[in-house]
Amino acid sequence: MSRVLRVAARGWGTYRSITAAVREAGTGTEVLVAPGVYHEALVLDGEVTVTAAKGPGTVRISSAQGPVISVGGGAPVLRDLDVEGKGGPAVLLRAGRTALHGCTVTKGAVEAAHDARLALHGCTLRASGGDGLRLGSTASALLRECVVDAAGRHGVHLADAAHAVLDGTRVVGAAGCAV
Repeated sequence: MSRVLRVAARGWGTYRSITAAVREAGTGTEVLVAPGVYHEALVLDGEVTVTAAKGPGTVRISSAQGPVISVGGGAPVLRDLDVEGKGGPAVLLRAGRTALHGCTVTKGAVEAAHDARLALHGCTLRASGGDGLRLGSTASALLRECVVDAAGRHGVHLADAAHAVLDGTRVVGAAGCAV
């Protein structure tokens, strides 16, 4: 059975920040986050799942500068989180296999480079200001039943040898090319 760590800014959480729980998490740990707004930059490099305890729309994570979520390796999973960037990448993947389920990313791109692998299911990427999803090097992504909406540049931007599969995904309102 996997370990569960609880986060709440106040109240029932063992941890007051998501970062503190992630630092303590071992392989296979689930971090359950109580509703609220969390101002922090997460760095993920293991096999940890970060989940909004009360479902979509209840947990918002933002950072004053830089990416809100950075992945340097491992196989992290993010569920039902709202990620709010400040322009530039809101979610930055440099390596590993990352999965996002039911997440909403606003005001920043999801960006993957090098050999990062990304799977998005039921996610919305909205109002990025730049590209909604940007893949470079040999990065790859699978978007299933997602919406990429109102990108300031391209909805999905592929560079170098990157590739993406869009299954049941809509790219709408991009200022540049959809894909």
